[in-house]
Amino acid sequence: MDQINSDFLNSLDADDKKIFPYLPYILQDLWSLGSLSKYVVGLVKKHITTDQLKHVIDLGCGKGEVLVSLRKEFEFKGLGIDIVPDFIDTGMDKVHSHEFTHDLTLKTGDIKSYLGQLKDKDLVIYAHDSDLLGNVFETLRVFNSNMRSNSWICFESLYSLTTRDSENPDKEEFYDQVNESGLRLIDSIDWRLDDLKEMNDFQVTRIENRVLELVEKHPDKKELFLNYLKNQKEECQELENNLQCVTLLLRKD
Repeated sequence: MDQINSDFLNSLDADDKKIFPYLPYILQDLWSLGSLSKYVVGLVKKHITTDQLKHVIDLGCGKGEVLVSLRKEFEFKGLGIDIVPDFIDTGMDKVHSHEFTHDLTLKTGDIKSYLGQLKDKDLVIYAHDSDLLGNVFETLRVFNSNMRSNSWICFESLYSLTTRDSENPDKEEFYDQVNESGLRLIDSIDWRLDDLKEMNDFQVTRIENRVLELVEKHPDKKELFLNYLKNQKEECQELENNLQCVTLLLRKD
């Protein structure tokens, strides 16, 4: 719990660190925590051959859903890192149930401490959902300086569709930051709105059920739980109406 920071809370749309001990309970019905693995798998299958993909790392892996989904399509050794021990425990249960224990390992840790291991990886997976490593340009520069030549990164991020957004770049600025990072953009997928809505509806429904259970169990913390739920719903509306989520495949030549 001591590792918690504001960037991590922001990545889960939480603005009060008091919610942190309850997140494993609130999110227990979700395996995917905001990524659309089918886009990651689709880009990798399209551009990377089996013999080029031997070692993969997912930084901020959550419960390991993306790694498991990718392992279903490719044979490789994969490592996932996340700061939440309960997520890792649940993820390893999933790894066991899919019989990938010889190939996939999930560990609790700070992703910054694993940047030095990127030289050994063919593919990095990272969802840019906070400023933990900086803005888009700064984050990609960090990866560029740590990745080996002839390796890839699958990078989830977003840009603003409005001119009122002071927190997120618009499309032109977003791709300027990508192109200035030194990594070569191979391909990209704009998330389909129906895919996004389906994921949001699924997740919010299950989060709401667990939040209401917690309100009943801990009425003294009702405001804390309902504020978290409110943040989740507002973030979903923002994503669906004002932002464009994207999954990029970039290469370090």
